[in-house]
Amino acid sequence: MALGMFSAMSFATVNITVTPNVIDFGTVVLDQNGEAQPEDFMTATLSWTGMQDYCGVWVDTISAPNSSLIEFSVVSDSGSDYWYAGDPWTDPETTVYVSFYAVAAGDYTAQYSFYSYEDEDWEVKSAGTPFTVKVKVVNATTALDETATPVEVRKELRNGRLVILRNGTAYSVEGVRE
Repeated sequence: MALGMFSAMSFATVNITVTPNVIDFGTVVLDQNGEAQPEDFMTATLSWTGMQDYCGVWVDTISAPNSSLIEFSVVSDSGSDYWYAGDPWTDPETTVYVSFYAVAAGDYTAQYSFYSYEDEDWEVKSAGTPFTVKVKVVNATTALDETATPVEVRKELRNGRLVILRNGTAYSVEGVRE
């Protein structure tokens, strides 16, 4: 029976998942030095099953924007692109730390894939589902333009008096609401 369990375990399929599989930093404004980066890392949970002894989890870049404009960082808690899982004592779940550094406005997306190997000889690669990181970087003036709410203002004469209409509300010349 033990031999049967060993045999079934040695041919287990590696399954790698990351949750959430999309990290979106939203809209970030370039600072006065023309740089943008988050205040802290965002995180995702990386988990796996069926891992063979001495086979860890790594990350491959599937697609990334021009690195002279933005750099994404997808790393383990040690700061490397390697998550060790090759022994029965390692927890099959860990944290992925994600960050970026940008020097130009734009919509940026990068895609990654976490992978390991199906066998101890590291011959058959087993990739997990794609992991996507997004950020929209804007200039400070663009950010103000995008957040400004249009205001409709016009002047009218009513019963011989000047009335100012702001977004449909009437005000006297002194600014008193009528």
